[in-house]
Amino acid sequence: MRWHLLRDFLRHVQEKGDVWIATGEEITNHFEALERHRGTS
Repeated sequence: MRWHLLRDFLRHVQEKGDVWIATGEEITNHFEALERHRGTS
């Protein structure tokens, strides 16, 4: 049931055409960059 809801949600979101779905790696890179920036501020 959960996979069905997730699949339908992702399909709906992707049909909008202007949505970016980040990968785990992209989220990690972004978070680490923010942490580095905070350390230098």
